[in-house]
Amino acid sequence: MSIETLEYLQRNILVGFTETRGNAWHYRVDLQGEESNHYPGPVPEEDVNRRLFDWEAVERPVLVEHSPGDVSVVPGFKAIVHGETGHLFTIARPSYVIHQYRTWLTEVLKTIVRESELRIGSAGVLRQGARAFVMIQTPQTLRSRSGLELQPQILAATSHDSSLATTYKLVSTFVVCDNTLAIALAEKTRSYKTKHSMKSWFRLGEAHSALNILASGSDLMVDFVDSLADVSVTDAQWQEIVERLLPIKDEHKGNIRQKMLNKREAIDAMYRNDQRCAPWTGTALGAFQAFNTHELHIAGPDRNRFDRNFSRVISRIGEKRDVSTIDVILTVARR
Repeated sequence: MSIETLEYLQRNILVGFTETRGNAWHYRVDLQGEESNHYPGPVPEEDVNRRLFDWEAVERPVLVEHSPGDVSVVPGFKAIVHGETGHLFTIARPSYVIHQYRTWLTEVLKTIVRESELRIGSAGVLRQGARAFVMIQTPQTLRSRSGLELQPQILAATSHDSSLATTYKLVSTFVVCDNTLAIALAEKTRSYKTKHSMKSWFRLGEAHSALNILASGSDLMVDFVDSLADVSVTDAQWQEIVERLLPIKDEHKGNIRQKMLNKREAIDAMYRNDQRCAPWTGTALGAFQAFNTHELHIAGPDRNRFDRNFSRVISRIGEKRDVSTIDVILTVARR
C-alpha cells in the first residue's frame, strides 16, 4: 500500500480531521512517539512548517573525480540535494528552479483563504523529501440541493527530483500516503501546473488566480450531482439499467449465472436500502451511487480492495467505467 515504511509515514505524514474521517490506514499507536501525527481537527500550519518543512533543498556543483585529489566541476549541470541530510534528489540543468515546499505549498495556498487560517487536512513529504504535498479543505461541507454532502479539497504538490511539476488541483481523494497522492493526481478534475523553470517565479501571480478559480470550481461538483438527482428513474427503468449493466447471457450457466443474479440482487438492495444510495432512489444519482458504491466497497475480496481501486484509477479503468455507467443510466432514464 506504500513504498514507504510504517515508521516513515508516522514521522513524515500529518493527518487531520480524524474526528470525522477516522485514522489513516497506516496509523499505529506504538509508532506514534512523543508527538502524534494525527489530529482530531485541522493540522496546524505551524506544525507543517515545523515538522515537515523545516529545511530547504539547495544546489550543489556536480564534481567528477579523475583521480585521487584531481576533481573538476561538470559544466552545465547542478545537483539538487536535501539541505540538511545531503540526500541527492536529482541532477538538473542550470535552468531548473527549486520550488521550496513552504513557499510553493503552504504560502501559496494561503492566498485563497485570505484572512482565514489554512484548514489543512493532510500534509507530508515522501521519498526522503523528494516529493511533498499539502491538502486544504473548505471550512464547511457543501450540501447539494439533492442532499448529498461534498467536501471540496484543494491539493498542492511538488517535487525536488523533477518527477512532478508544481500542481494545484481540486480533488476528492483524501491524501495520506504516496499511493493516495498518485490517485488524487490522476483524478480528472480542474488543475493548474507550473514547471520548475526560470519563468515559474513570474507565474506565481497566475497560480494565485488559478487557485481562486479552483476554489470556485467546487460549485461544478455540486451542479453535476444535482443534475443527476434531477433525472427521474422509474422502477421499470431501474430494472432495465440493471439488466443492461449486468447482462446475463445465454452462455452464462451454473455458478456464473448465479453470481450474476446475486450481484444484481446486491446492487438492487443497495439502491433501495443502503444509506449511501437510498436517499436518492428513483433518480439517476441513486442509480449511479448503487453501482459505484458496490464496485468500490463490496465487489471482490477485501484483502486487496485498496490496491485494486488504486490500479483502476491509475489505468483510468475506473473513470471509463463511471462514464459508461452514467451514459447507460441517462440513456434509459431520458428515453
